Amino acid sequence: MYHTFMFACEPFAVQYPDRCRSVEGKLIEDAVEELSAAATSGSWSGTAGEPMPRDLETREAARRVLAGLSRLSPACALYAEVLKDAERRIARSIEEGKRLDEED
Repeated sequence: MYHTFMFACEPFAVQYPDRCRSVEGKLIEDAVEELSAAATSGSWSGTAGEPMPRDLETREAARRVLAGLSRLSPACALYAEVLKDAERRIARSIEEGKRLDEED
């Protein structure tokens, strides 16, 4: 499951953007984009109108990693983007739940 890679292989995911920076600045953007795409794509399952378990797990894992990272770390942008995506999906699920409740 690609979406868990950056958490299952956290040391690599944290060090990879930093290594890219030492080669060429543009590579950081590419690394963050590719790892972020893997973490935020795929399929979700859960109950309609409720946050998906995957999004809740991703939000908590991203928060945990970010708490231990320096804001200067290139990986900070990666985990912040993944956190933002999970929070956006959670908010959307909650809104969908409210709409479903209104229809009843």
